Amino acid sequence: MKLYQEWAWLWSEVTPPETYRAEADDLFEIMTESLGRKPNTILELGAGGGYLLHDLQTEYSTVELTLVDSSPEMLEEARRRNSKAVTILGDMTTLALNKQFDVVLLHDAVMYLSDRDEVQQTLEVMKKHCSPEGVVLIIPDCCRETFEERILTAQCHTERSSIHLTEWHWDPNDTDDVVSVEFSVLLRENPQQKVQSHHETHSMLVLSLGEWMTLFMENNWQQDFPSMPWMHGGELFLLKPMIPLH
Repeated sequence: MKLYQEWAWLWSEVTPPETYRAEADDLFEIMTESLGRKPNTILELGAGGGYLLHDLQTEYSTVELTLVDSSPEMLEEARRRNSKAVTILGDMTTLALNKQFDVVLLHDAVMYLSDRDEVQQTLEVMKKHCSPEGVVLIIPDCCRETFEERILTAQCHTERSSIHLTEWHWDPNDTDDVVSVEFSVLLRENPQQKVQSHHETHSMLVLSLGEWMTLFMENNWQQDFPSMPWMHGGELFLLKPMIPLH
């Protein structure tokens, strides 16, 4: 996927600092309330360019961040914005760091898991990396019940480039668990260069709320509901290890 490889730098151009600040603040409040204290360590799977946790660390600079992504080019963007974070090239379905964290976070990258088996594998990875008193946060863009066709746009004009980005989210087959996101980019890297155009289709997994709940129970997770509604788009699942009954 060109947008996560040679054109990965585009995401940093269209995502200025503070883009995720409000969401980061709310996430930190939820983490703190659920843990009963401020988190000291956070692991993000599928971190991309590290934009969300950069905005969190702007305010909470003592938190130790570990960012994992399968794209070397996106990790390079993450390093530029999170110079103090640990960045690791890895697959969220097989990751093994031999370390546990207060918070394990999986944001919209969860949509790139291809099927339920990969979701199951990722949940197991999250469990292994979550401390016994820690929490897991999973934030998909939507569930089957809440999916709506939509078009998102972003643009920027900097010294380096002019970019127009469009995302068209649609469902070519409502009988399966996959939706399509059509990415279209118009790019001019300097005033003398001709405009380049690029299009690619990304398939994304969309599960129902019931399927998510079943997967959580099968992996011995219990949902710990946050005290506030999630107002930043998508669904928020806040999970803790299930306490066995004696």
